[in-house]
Formats: sequence, structure tokens, C-alpha cells
Amino acid sequence: MFPLENYVRFLEAESEADQEATAKQFLKDIRFHMKDLTGREYINPDDNTVDCVLLFIPNDQVYTFSHERGGGLLDEGIKNKDIFCSPVTLFAILAVIHKAVENFSLEQTSNEILGLLGAF
Repeated sequence: MFPLENYVRFLEAESEADQEATAKQFLKDIRFHMKDLTGREYINPDDNTVDCVLLFIPNDQVYTFSHERGGGLLDEGIKNKDIFCSPVTLFAILAVIHKAVENFSLEQTSNEILGLLGAF
């Protein structure tokens, strides 16, 4: 489950110092969540999985906040093959992944047909 507790604290903070502290902790929470996802071994070529994990951020405002204040968080995610997505971007990302898998399958089938034709 995505860690929203410190983001809510950020929104409720009354002083700028409290906002800064809770924002930093929230970004640390996201990094920890990324490490947790990486440790679960969702990426498994033997099971024909795609080579990335979608890190779903359940709110577009939180998604924007993590990009604006993350300071390299997106780059870290890309290195770990974690793709950040929000409710608005989820469909587009899934469509791209679906199309890539479909194209790969078509390429595999085409190679198989060409091999059979060559043998014929």
C-alpha cells in the first residue's frame, strides 16, 4: 500500500519547518516503498513478465508533489525499473505496455513463420 501518512501530515502542518520535515519524510517513505517493490521480485523473465514494476500513486496531487519535490526520485525509479503512475497516467502506461507486448508477440510469431517457410 502506498505510504500517504506523511503526505497528510505535510498538508496539515502549520509551520514551514514542519512542512519541510514531513515532506522529506514522505519522500523517504516513497524511496522505501520503491525498495520494497524491488525486493518482491515481480520482474521474472522465466515467468514472461515485463521488465518493469508500476508504482501506483493513488492521487494525482501526490503524484505531482513527488515529481516536483522528489529531487531525482523519478530517476531512481527508472534505474530500479519502477514506473511511477497516477490515476490519470495509469491507462496510458498500460496501453503502451500492452502494445509493446503485442508487438513482441507478433515479432516472435513472424520469426517462427519465416523459419518454417525457410525450412519448407
